[in-house]
Amino acid sequence: MYLWTVGLDGMPPVRLNYGPARAISFGKQGVILGRNTSDPARWKRYRGGTAGYFLIDTQGRGIFRRFLDLNSNLSCPMWIGDRIYFISDHEGIGNIYSANLKAKDIRKHSSHGDYYARNASTDGKTIVWQAGGDLYSLDIAGNKVSKLNIDFRSPRVQLYRKFVDPAKYLTGLDLSPDAGSVCMDIRGKAFCGGAWEGSIQQYGKKHGVRYYCSRILPQNKGLLTVSDEGDVEHFELYSLRADFGSPDPKAKPRCYKGDFGRPYDYEPSPCGNWIAFSNHRNELCILNLESEELIKADQNRFGLIEGYSRSPDSRWIAYSCQDNRLTSCIRIFDLQKRETHTVTKPVKYDLEPCFDPEGKYLYFVSSRTFQPIADSMQFSFSFIKDRKPYLITLQKDIRSPLNPDPKALEPKPDKKNDKKTDKTKAKVKPVEIDFDGITERLEEFPVEAMYMGGIAAIPNKIFYYKYDYTKTREDNQETKVDIYCYDLQMLEEQLFVAGVNSYCFNIDRSAILIWSNKQARIISTKRDPKCELPKETKPGRATGWIDLNRFKVEIEPLAEWQQMFREGWRLQKYYFWNETMSNIDWDKVYT
Repeated sequence: MYLWTVGLDGMPPVRLNYGPARAISFGKQGVILGRNTSDPARWKRYRGGTAGYFLIDTQGRGIFRRFLDLNSNLSCPMWIGDRIYFISDHEGIGNIYSANLKAKDIRKHSSHGDYYARNASTDGKTIVWQAGGDLYSLDIAGNKVSKLNIDFRSPRVQLYRKFVDPAKYLTGLDLSPDAGSVCMDIRGKAFCGGAWEGSIQQYGKKHGVRYYCSRILPQNKGLLTVSDEGDVEHFELYSLRADFGSPDPKAKPRCYKGDFGRPYDYEPSPCGNWIAFSNHRNELCILNLESEELIKADQNRFGLIEGYSRSPDSRWIAYSCQDNRLTSCIRIFDLQKRETHTVTKPVKYDLEPCFDPEGKYLYFVSSRTFQPIADSMQFSFSFIKDRKPYLITLQKDIRSPLNPDPKALEPKPDKKNDKKTDKTKAKVKPVEIDFDGITERLEEFPVEAMYMGGIAAIPNKIFYYKYDYTKTREDNQETKVDIYCYDLQMLEEQLFVAGVNSYCFNIDRSAILIWSNKQARIISTKRDPKCELPKETKPGRATGWIDLNRFKVEIEPLAEWQQMFREGWRLQKYYFWNETMSNIDWDKVYT
């Protein structure tokens, strides 16, 4: 960073010949420079190699020397008379100090004990600065510090209640088990309602609480969401009316509170009795929604546990877990025996496992393909197309669908399958897994390697997204991916839908909810990819588009600001590098 002068006559700026610097102040003859002199309040008590320091030329000859030998992070040098005024935190808190031109006779002029002095400036007679949201001044002649009392009259229009568009502030979107309703997180509020019929209703406190990861549970178990009410993230379960009408204002949710950490995401079981979730402590936890039992299945030293999937019989949970800082593998947790099994030998990253709906295979995405691409600017190579989908057969005697048995030209229909009744189809068979030799039962899908993920499966078909990093995109343009499906009977890959920002499936993956250009659409996964989607954009069941403009979201700014401040305070406590908070009374900081 360099210093420049800007002419008042509008001429182009001219760089000063002082080398790297962030601050400058002139005396009668000389000049003082500040290097690395950013705001110390944003890097409290930093003493590293990029701490702020001063260089001074007292005679104006261009010969500079280091000014002040303080173990501090200095900023805001101001040459006033025969003294240099500055901000320093060598005594723990940033305050206004001064020294003579020989860097001696250091005097302290302010006495802030809680908040740093920041952004000091002067007109030669008075120094003004901010601290803790207030303004202060120092009368240099009288050496007197005063707090400036500002009487500001305003109608406070920013506090007025307002209504915002849902699509602009949508942060979470989920599809109900029957694919006829949607659940949305909008600006920290939980909403639920029919995709095309009925009204959209808000659940939870109207204002002042943040809700996220809202889901409609299977088997009509209700709406589950994460709430931060009471300063601790916890789960809340709300009852849903059959017609998704207005919730009973007197009805209280069932609250699940425990040692959950800060949940990031969760996956409900097909029966709706338990959920698997990950948290900020890199743990994988299972919570029984009936007994409230909490099981800590795994914890990782190197990163988040994510991309988990439950088996059709709800016994097994597959997830991606880092072995070290460079590789991640797929593990399966047995809820019945409380045991963990590693089922892949990673080359790089094994990610996003997904059980086959019939319990025969485990699909996942893996970085095992190394196709170097030369860089045209530098003499180097990169591997941006390294991922493919893979499958593992869960039983030894099951043949991989990628290597099927020979069939006749016109195979006869399976009469046994034709005789199946709805009752037999509804029965869920126990999923058996042969862990002996499972890491060797790995098969690669014959598709082009690409950056991909988001894998999901229905009988005889899997879905995943692809993203081409080699394509350029405009600044501020949201990333869009293309969703593909691979037919395990035809053994071919087909484009399912293009240009999607994000998507999710319902619990049995019979439908997909896509989010594109701030619009939501529901599409059946049974759709033939070769058939074009309706081009009409009118919302309705026929096109799948959902009208999000049929409601507005009410905002109370003051309640929202209070919640944001409280959450920011809490997150700093969660993620601070020192367990003792550097001996700072964090509760006092909030109050």
